[in-house]
Amino acid sequence: LFALIDGMTLGTVRWDMNAAQYLSLDQVGKFRALLGLSTEKTVGRDLVEVVVPFVRSRINTGSSMSENMVVPLLKVAEDEFSGRPAWAMAFLSQICTNTAAMLGIDNKAPFVLKALELVNSNPDVGCWAALNQSITELLGSLSEGSEQDEIVEEVKSLSNIIQCARIMEKHGLHVDLLTIKAHSEDEERTRMLLRQLLSNTAQQSTNSSVDDELWEALWGDVCTLRDLAFQQMEYKQVLLEFCRALLESGRFFVAETFLDGKDGVTLDADAAEGLVISVAR
Repeated sequence: LFALIDGMTLGTVRWDMNAAQYLSLDQVGKFRALLGLSTEKTVGRDLVEVVVPFVRSRINTGSSMSENMVVPLLKVAEDEFSGRPAWAMAFLSQICTNTAAMLGIDNKAPFVLKALELVNSNPDVGCWAALNQSITELLGSLSEGSEQDEIVEEVKSLSNIIQCARIMEKHGLHVDLLTIKAHSEDEERTRMLLRQLLSNTAQQSTNSSVDDELWEALWGDVCTLRDLAFQQMEYKQVLLEFCRALLESGRFFVAETFLDGKDGVTLDADAAEGLVISVAR
């Protein structure tokens, strides 16, 4: 056992098992034991300092592990995802960005596809910020203009949806990835989701100067949402829904600033007048 792990950093290794137990594990079990105390912040370092030396020692002893490295590593990510999804995604992204060459892995596509599979099959997984960072790193590890073009587009689309989920959760609205995707494909459902987000913000605000800044920030975030996944909704429609929500919640001063236009987006005079009249009724 110690001959196999010579030169490894041992800080992440589980030592609540004896040597016989460890040696009885399959490849996946050994990897999981070696990374048992690894975190999403340290997994890149842990792959370099723990897994790479372990693999090299196996190769040096004549093991055939290098010939079938991809499958057990993918299984580690799959097994860990339900308990610590942020770690599993960081594990996959760090393999692609930092350690694939060290492990003798030429094709990164299986790791990217596994990441897509795991997130798409768990659309309400949460931890959006961590997932978005890993997805961004995975995207950066791929080369455009090659046979990976289709995978690149899938990763970009998923990244956009995850960013939308992160922005909405920032404003107190938890929406899963499938819901965002479904709403992004239909203009009326997009409007419904926007109204839900605006209503949620209105209920949380208290008509103070701080809330004025909140609505300004929300405008920028909603424009980002529109650019990421809801392009079928024009900026004028977004502005109209903002004005409606502000008027209906009694934020008249902020509503007036929005009725005057935001960032070059303005409402037609008839549309603005019609909105004010309809809310007054």
